[in-house]
Amino acid sequence: MNKLILAATVFAIVSCGGNANKEKSNEKGSDQKADSAMVEEKTEDSKETTEEVEYPYMAGAEFDQSKAISTDELAQKLQSFDGDSMSATVKGNIKEVCQKKGCWMRMQVGESEEMMVRFKDYEFFVPLNSADHKTTIDGKVYYDTISVKQLKHYAQDAGAPADSLEKIIEPKVTLAFQANGVVVE
Repeated sequence: MNKLILAATVFAIVSCGGNANKEKSNEKGSDQKADSAMVEEKTEDSKETTEEVEYPYMAGAEFDQSKAISTDELAQKLQSFDGDSMSATVKGNIKEVCQKKGCWMRMQVGESEEMMVRFKDYEFFVPLNSADHKTTIDGKVYYDTISVKQLKHYAQDAGAPADSLEKIIEPKVTLAFQANGVVVE
């Protein structure tokens, strides 16, 4: 019986205290209204919780936003890119967000390319209503081959109809970004 009480107490303590390393901020001037949203968070004990956040929303590693290049500038740099990956801090608009957890987002790069942004080690997410918000991300950009299985998973996360999943039959090479940190305005 004592072991059961001890286990329940430990569980309660661990469940309540795991959000200390997540950041959120609302440092814009007081004349700007802060929006809010719900975001899934992974806590230190590997359980996911939902909490309300305010914009601007910051997660992951801190970084210098003043060094950010636009998505159009990134598109120009990629024309001469021939390496495996390139470190970058990029500012642009969020086109789409995973509607299950906020564990990925898509951004338009240039006129014809889309970039899939995932978050380092699945440690942080963005609010589910982040689409159409401005964002700044810091990390590595690279080209990735996405399997048919993963493409179908992403389509499901985005809320695609079941009949459209059957049309996904080939892997796709895409522009990808692994973000160490993100700010959503």
